[in-house]
Formats: sequence, C-alpha cells, structure tokens
Amino acid sequence: MIIGNLIVVLLSIIIVTVFLRRKKLDLVEVEKKDYLKLKRKYLVKGIFLAGYFGVSMYILNALDGAFEGEGDFWSEITSFNNLQISLVEGFLFGMLMYLYFMFKLRKR
Repeated sequence: MIIGNLIVVLLSIIIVTVFLRRKKLDLVEVEKKDYLKLKRKYLVKGIFLAGYFGVSMYILNALDGAFEGEGDFWSEITSFNNLQISLVEGFLFGMLMYLYFMFKLRKR
C-alpha cells in the first residue's frame, strides 16, 4: 500500500513537471536591464535557502541522533561532525537551488 501510494505521488509529480515544461510555464522571461537585478535576487534567495536548510538539518540530525539512542540532544547539537554535515548539506542545497533558479531565467 505504501509503495503504491509512493508510485502514484511520483508519477503525478513527473506528469505535472512535464506539462509545465512543455507549455513553458516554468520559465521566467525578463528584459536585459532587469536580468542582473533578478540574478542578484536569486543569489540572495539561494543563500537564504542554504542557511534555512542547513539549520533545519542541523536540528533534525540532532533530534534523530537523540531518538536513535546515540546520545542526548545536547551532545548531538554540540557535535562537530553534525555541524560539518549540516554546513555541507546547506551549501549544496543553496547552490542547487540557485542553479535551478538561473536555469529557469531567460533574457528577452
């Protein structure tokens, strides 16, 4: 039952993505004069998303470690390994989101 639901959800996401791509509803067209301003806006948005995702993963990893019995919450939250992993995850997520935003951006 769970696998069937997962397949239905994934297929619906793929169908919607293909439909949006074919109709070009996911593209953002801007004038050349506004391109740099929007590019800077997307950079700030990517940095914000990197920080948000990194902090969220830092807290969730600490909670997961505490619930799994690896240690208590405070020892997990002060773990240097947890901090390193969260920084890398946040950086990669922010970079990928910035690239995704730039992929959708088109000059007129």
